[in-house]
Amino acid sequence: MAIKNKVKPVQYTEDAAKSITADKMKAESHSAVKMLIKKGYNVKTSFFLKAGHFKGDKIKFKGMFLAIGDSPALLKKFKQEKTDPSVAYGNLFVKQEKGEDIVHFEYVSGQGKLKKPADWKALFKEIKKMIKKKCAFVIDGQAVKEDAPQVNESSKKEDTKDDKSTSQGDNTKEDLAAKLERKAKIAEDLLSEVEIIKSAYDREKKDKLYRKTTKWLANYDKISADKKTDALKSHFPKIQKAHSTVKEILATDNKITKGLDQVFGALEKFMQAPDHKAPNAQKLAQKIKTALGTVIPLIKKVKDTDLLKECEAIEEMLAQ
Repeated sequence: MAIKNKVKPVQYTEDAAKSITADKMKAESHSAVKMLIKKGYNVKTSFFLKAGHFKGDKIKFKGMFLAIGDSPALLKKFKQEKTDPSVAYGNLFVKQEKGEDIVHFEYVSGQGKLKKPADWKALFKEIKKMIKKKCAFVIDGQAVKEDAPQVNESSKKEDTKDDKSTSQGDNTKEDLAAKLERKAKIAEDLLSEVEIIKSAYDREKKDKLYRKTTKWLANYDKISADKKTDALKSHFPKIQKAHSTVKEILATDNKITKGLDQVFGALEKFMQAPDHKAPNAQKLAQKIKTALGTVIPLIKKVKDTDLLKECEAIEEMLAQ
């Protein structure tokens, strides 16, 4: 047993009065991943997932139920639902790739019908809000990552053309300049995207925008000064501004993640305390309040309204 699941089997129910809440489920999932990493990378534990399990007007994470950790009782319940197209249960492990933790959900044959990579990619956006890590889906030994590009034959041919042009010296720079100039409108598009992510929280869009601007600027640097057209030169500062803006926003996101680690780490211990008025529990409560005091202004800055509501709910609970 890698780690024990802290979601009680009776909490896996459509009865709202008995069910685990979305906030509690998120806290347990986030805590479980942290505990698993402490056990070691590539250490496997169980996961239990059902998409659209929770119903209602104000559901979070698209109504998804997610429990992480071994649980014979939950396993028994999920075996009874293994023909449900929205169910999957299998192995979960964390791998570190290029210094980044990637949480892998490994599908085990016969354990649920939710096994299409495309379906999992749609869920990853919600799962990331819970565990604060990037994700990958593993089926038949192959990992499908959330940001894996769709590759088709035409794109392969385009890549081949680019590879050939790379070896042609000045012709390459001319082709690259022409390519950037043909896509000159990208500057306006990127600046529009920056304004969108400044007004509404979307981590996926930020990551994509950062990659786009990084690539554009890298290609611009490859072009010699005499090959840079006036159009390219006029767009350079716009792309540079978009790049620096999204970079700053992502840095704030990382500070939020670090602060939330402190919040949920202390919250887990606080919830396990038998007496919340005891000195040790009060110390944990103060630690949580201090961490929230730092992280909430940052959350307001990136306009993550869902996360803000969760943190404010924790504050209200501690005030009782």
